[in-house]
Amino acid sequence: MFVEYNMMTAERFSEYFGFTNSEVDRLFSIYQKRTQTPRISREDVADWYDGYCTAAGNRIYNPRSIVCAFTDNQLRSYWTSSSPYDEIFYYIRNNVEAVRDDLILLIAGEGIKAGIQDYAAVSKNLKKRGRIVLCRTYYC
Repeated sequence: MFVEYNMMTAERFSEYFGFTNSEVDRLFSIYQKRTQTPRISREDVADWYDGYCTAAGNRIYNPRSIVCAFTDNQLRSYWTSSSPYDEIFYYIRNNVEAVRDDLILLIAGEGIKAGIQDYAAVSKNLKKRGRIVLCRTYYC
Protein backbone atom coordinates (compact mmCIF):
# COMPACT_ATOMS: atom_id res chain seq x y z
CA MET A 1 0.00 0.00 0.00
CA PHE A 2 1.19 3.46 -0.83
CA VAL A 3 0.73 6.37 1.61
CA GLU A 4 1.31 9.89 0.37
CA TYR A 5 2.72 12.54 2.69
CA ASN A 6 3.22 16.21 1.95
CA MET A 7 5.16 18.91 3.73
CA MET A 8 2.17 21.19 4.23
CA THR A 9 -0.03 18.84 6.21
CA ALA A 10 2.12 16.06 7.67
CA GLU A 11 4.60 16.93 10.41
CA ARG A 12 6.15 13.49 10.65
CA PHE A 13 8.30 13.66 7.49
CA SER A 14 8.09 17.36 6.62
CA GLU A 15 11.77 18.04 7.35
CA TYR A 16 12.72 15.65 4.51
CA PHE A 17 10.94 17.61 1.76
CA GLY A 18 13.79 20.09 1.39
CA PHE A 19 17.04 21.40 2.83
CA THR A 20 17.01 22.90 6.32
CA ASN A 21 18.94 26.08 7.18
CA SER A 22 21.81 24.09 8.68
CA GLU A 23 22.02 21.87 5.59
CA VAL A 24 22.12 24.92 3.33
CA ASP A 25 24.82 26.43 5.58
CA ARG A 26 26.96 23.31 5.08
CA LEU A 27 26.39 23.29 1.32
CA PHE A 28 27.16 27.02 1.14
CA SER A 29 30.45 26.44 2.94
CA ILE A 30 31.40 23.75 0.41
CA TYR A 31 30.32 26.04 -2.45
CA GLN A 32 32.55 28.85 -1.15
CA LYS A 33 35.58 26.56 -0.78
CA ARG A 34 35.23 24.85 -4.16
CA THR A 35 34.14 27.78 -6.34
CA GLN A 36 36.93 29.88 -7.75
CA THR A 37 34.91 33.13 -7.80
CA PRO A 38 31.73 32.70 -5.71
CA ARG A 39 29.01 35.14 -6.79
CA ILE A 40 26.32 34.14 -4.31
CA SER A 41 26.04 35.30 -0.70
CA ARG A 42 24.26 33.31 2.00
CA GLU A 43 21.78 36.20 2.38
CA ASP A 44 20.98 36.00 -1.35
CA VAL A 45 20.25 32.29 -1.00
CA ALA A 46 17.78 32.98 1.83
CA ASP A 47 16.09 35.76 -0.15
CA TRP A 48 15.69 33.66 -3.27
CA TYR A 49 15.00 30.11 -2.12
CA ASP A 50 13.49 29.83 1.40
CA GLY A 51 9.99 29.42 0.01
CA TYR A 52 8.56 26.52 2.00
CA CYS A 53 7.14 26.38 5.49
CA THR A 54 6.44 22.84 6.70
CA ALA A 55 3.53 21.63 8.82
CA ALA A 56 5.99 21.49 11.72
CA GLY A 57 6.68 25.22 11.27
CA ASN A 58 10.19 24.84 9.85
CA ARG A 59 11.46 26.83 6.88
CA ILE A 60 12.96 24.61 4.17
CA TYR A 61 14.63 25.25 0.84
CA ASN A 62 13.92 23.67 -2.53
CA PRO A 63 16.79 21.18 -3.05
CA ARG A 64 16.82 21.56 -6.84
CA SER A 65 17.15 25.33 -6.63
CA ILE A 66 19.96 25.19 -4.06
CA VAL A 67 21.98 22.56 -5.90
CA CYS A 68 21.53 24.26 -9.29
CA ALA A 69 22.40 27.72 -7.92
CA PHE A 70 25.63 26.50 -6.32
CA THR A 71 26.54 24.40 -9.36
CA ASP A 72 25.86 27.26 -11.81
CA ASN A 73 27.23 29.94 -9.46
CA GLN A 74 24.19 32.09 -10.08
CA LEU A 75 20.72 32.72 -8.69
CA ARG A 76 17.82 31.91 -11.00
CA SER A 77 14.28 30.64 -10.80
CA TYR A 78 15.15 27.00 -11.36
CA TRP A 79 11.68 25.80 -10.42
CA THR A 80 10.16 27.40 -13.52
CA SER A 81 11.53 24.69 -15.77
CA SER A 82 9.54 22.05 -13.91
CA SER A 83 6.00 23.20 -14.75
CA PRO A 84 4.17 24.64 -17.75
CA TYR A 85 3.64 28.39 -17.72
CA ASP A 86 0.33 28.29 -19.56
CA GLU A 87 -1.67 27.11 -16.54
CA ILE A 88 -0.24 29.79 -14.27
CA PHE A 89 -0.61 32.42 -17.00
CA TYR A 90 -4.28 31.48 -17.46
CA TYR A 91 -5.08 32.12 -13.78
CA ILE A 92 -3.21 35.42 -13.70
CA ARG A 93 -4.47 36.75 -17.05
CA ASN A 94 -8.08 35.95 -16.21
CA ASN A 95 -7.73 36.95 -12.55
CA VAL A 96 -9.45 33.69 -11.57
CA GLU A 97 -10.65 34.03 -7.97
CA ALA A 98 -8.63 37.29 -7.67
CA VAL A 99 -5.28 35.48 -8.08
CA ARG A 100 -3.79 38.45 -9.98
CA ASP A 101 -4.92 40.80 -7.21
CA ASP A 102 -3.22 38.57 -4.63
CA LEU A 103 0.00 38.52 -6.66
CA ILE A 104 0.01 42.32 -6.74
CA LEU A 105 -0.30 42.37 -2.94
CA LEU A 106 2.53 39.84 -2.58
CA ILE A 107 4.83 41.81 -4.87
CA ALA A 108 4.05 44.92 -2.82
CA GLY A 109 5.24 43.04 0.28
CA GLU A 110 1.78 42.40 1.74
CA GLY A 111 0.66 39.02 3.03
CA ILE A 112 -2.45 37.16 1.96
CA LYS A 113 -4.38 34.42 3.70
CA ALA A 114 -4.99 31.17 1.89
CA GLY A 115 -5.87 27.74 3.15
CA ILE A 116 -3.77 24.67 2.46
CA GLN A 117 -5.42 21.47 1.42
CA ASP A 118 -4.63 18.31 -0.51
CA TYR A 119 -5.39 19.44 -4.03
CA ALA A 120 -3.55 20.04 -7.28
CA ALA A 121 -4.84 22.88 -9.46
CA VAL A 122 -4.26 21.54 -12.95
CA SER A 123 -5.79 21.82 -16.40
CA LYS A 124 -7.52 25.10 -15.65
CA ASN A 125 -9.91 23.48 -13.18
CA LEU A 126 -9.39 26.05 -10.44
CA LYS A 127 -12.66 26.93 -8.76
CA LYS A 128 -11.47 28.44 -5.48
CA ARG A 129 -8.55 30.76 -4.76
CA GLY A 130 -7.49 28.75 -1.69
CA ARG A 131 -6.53 25.85 -3.94
CA ILE A 132 -3.54 27.71 -5.37
CA VAL A 133 -0.37 27.72 -3.29
CA LEU A 134 1.83 30.72 -4.05
CA CYS A 135 5.44 31.06 -2.95
CA ARG A 136 6.03 33.16 0.17
CA THR A 137 2.36 33.26 1.20
CA TYR A 138 2.90 31.12 4.29
CA TYR A 139 5.12 32.42 7.04
CA CYS A 140 6.61 30.51 9.95
